[in-house]
Amino acid sequence: MPPKSPDKQSLWARITGKHKVETQPAAPARSAVVVADLFEEGQAAVALLRQLGFQSTLSVGGEQGLSQLQGNAPPDLVFLDCWESRLGGLSLLQVVAHYHPGLPARVIARVPGGASSAIGNELMALGVRAVVPERMTAASLAEGILQATGEAVPRELVDAVNVARRERNAPREDEQLEVGTIIADRYYVMGWLGRGNCATVHHVLDQTSGEELALKWLLPSPSVINAAEQLHIEYAIGAQIGHPNVLRAHSEGIAFGRPFIVLELLQGTSLEEHIAEYGIPAPQLLPPLLVSAARGLAAMHAAGVVHRDVKPGNLFLDSKTAQLKLIDFGVALAPGITPPDKKGTVLGTPAYVSPEQLQGMTPGTPASDIFALGVVFYEVLAGRRPFRGRTVQQLLGRIAKAPPVAPRKLNPAVPRDLSDLVLRMLNKEPSQRPTARQVVAVLEEVAWRWSLDVTMETVVGPSPEMREDGDEAEVPMADSGDSLFGMFTLDEEMQAPEKGGSSTS
Repeated sequence: MPPKSPDKQSLWARITGKHKVETQPAAPARSAVVVADLFEEGQAAVALLRQLGFQSTLSVGGEQGLSQLQGNAPPDLVFLDCWESRLGGLSLLQVVAHYHPGLPARVIARVPGGASSAIGNELMALGVRAVVPERMTAASLAEGILQATGEAVPRELVDAVNVARRERNAPREDEQLEVGTIIADRYYVMGWLGRGNCATVHHVLDQTSGEELALKWLLPSPSVINAAEQLHIEYAIGAQIGHPNVLRAHSEGIAFGRPFIVLELLQGTSLEEHIAEYGIPAPQLLPPLLVSAARGLAAMHAAGVVHRDVKPGNLFLDSKTAQLKLIDFGVALAPGITPPDKKGTVLGTPAYVSPEQLQGMTPGTPASDIFALGVVFYEVLAGRRPFRGRTVQQLLGRIAKAPPVAPRKLNPAVPRDLSDLVLRMLNKEPSQRPTARQVVAVLEEVAWRWSLDVTMETVVGPSPEMREDGDEAEVPMADSGDSLFGMFTLDEEMQAPEKGGSSTS
């Protein structure tokens, strides 16, 4: 009988001194199709799904989504954010369900107003199990994936998204002041707070008063035009207006050859970040919260100041008072201040700019601030902005011409008087909008009638100590940064939109 030949594994071990490990074929990546109204929002969802382990493709609009889903094998997951196309998300799902009956259960829907909205209820009736907030985090999307597919996203993938986000926000060379540095013989540097588009922010101690403050220090090479001038404007306005709902400025100076300003130290988060992390507060909790924003704007207008960049990112939710503060006055108009405007440009953030600014009728007025605040109110009441477009030009066209849908129609829980107030704030005619003081009066009346006792925990959400690290990451999108990054150029058609008419797109 011939001797038994050694198997390949033992032969490999004798030659190399190692044990060869048989590799297992990798499990195929799960597939996902994103169907979205807007390309940029769809791309952001695709990017996040890829980071969470899905091979993702994008279809823009319901018609393209139907072609993708109807003629191919069903994907493991569908991310649905399509409510404004000719073929909306509900109709799309009803058609596709005839070909793939089990598909609705594998859908994650991003719905205006959330699961409790009318659209959310209809989706649930079709078999959709996962509805995510308008602004997602990696953790909330991972939870939706678990609900829709029954399979959990590996924790290390969620953690990796969070680590990448923290690395993007980490200080770079020449941006960070060392702890213990004394600025202007007065301010003791205690640590790093963050970075904007034109400046970094440090935590400092005023050794004269004993007060803890924030020092905003110009970046070595800011990509923002006239950044130093804007830093001075922010100081000048913050020092002029003494109001609890307006960020207070203390001093300005030069540190290591670069300008700085010292501001009130805020504890909390911007309204934009709060919505992204916790979602939108219940409508009955909003009047006392939003009235604080209107009070701050009324104080600015009383001082002759026009903010010109009112948006959720510039409304800070103070955890100490559970109120909103207006911040970031870099593009504001004020007596004695020359604005940085250039011909053919509008300063601000496109989604919050008023029709009269788009027409070139004014660089900004109190009425245009009211319009922007109306967009913010609409966003937190209805769960989405009143005007959306697949391109900036389409968005601006709708702002100029299209009437908004009443917030109450998108979210029936919104009180009628709040819904009506927001529509008045969004009136195309500036003279028909209420003043900031009138907005305050209506909101105070609404809050009184609801007899609200709003606590910080109810409005602001859990304290940082109660959050999990995995809840930090937000969906990738362009950082709003400092106000000057809101400068955009209008083409001739957008500068003089036709009167009358409405958007057909």
